[in-house]
Amino acid sequence: MEPELIRATWQLVYATWMLALLNLVLAGGTLWFLRRQLQESKSTTALNLHLQYVSSWESAALWESRSRVATTLLGHQEPLPNDTETILDNLEGMAYDANRSNIHLDRVWNDFGNAVHCYWHVLSKYVLIQRGVRSNITLFRELEVLAKTLNGEEASRRRLHAKTVFPSAEELHAFLLSEATFEDRAPLLART
Repeated sequence: MEPELIRATWQLVYATWMLALLNLVLAGGTLWFLRRQLQESKSTTALNLHLQYVSSWESAALWESRSRVATTLLGHQEPLPNDTETILDNLEGMAYDANRSNIHLDRVWNDFGNAVHCYWHVLSKYVLIQRGVRSNITLFRELEVLAKTLNGEEASRRRLHAKTVFPSAEELHAFLLSEATFEDRAPLLART
């Protein structure tokens, strides 16, 4: 009877180890699946957030502010602070999420790179003055950091030194002209 008891004991030990191994495989599969779901959820959230920023950037109200600021700058005058801050506030919110990798830098580069590059270049003096007036050195800091990051990205892509990447006078003029032509976009915005 002893050999049968020993064999039964070994079979029980073997079955226990197999169940434990099966549980480990199932737990590992579950963890892998949860990790994948979290990654997909994060990616979907980042895309939705980015699309919200694009939608806000393309909204009629912001286009009007952008058009007024660009038109005023093309006339070598200072734009209204309300319009300037509307643009800066919008870009600051997007920059906050971009700087924390809540949205993908490649998408930011593609959809906002030129705007950040040019608007920071032409409005940074306003920001510096307002930081002093308001005694707030953090005013639009996220946008400033993103502008530097995107300058570095552009320098890398164009194989230039980061400090040499500034929009040329021609690039700025072309950008401001495209921003100033709100009337050209009004029919498109009415359809959305």
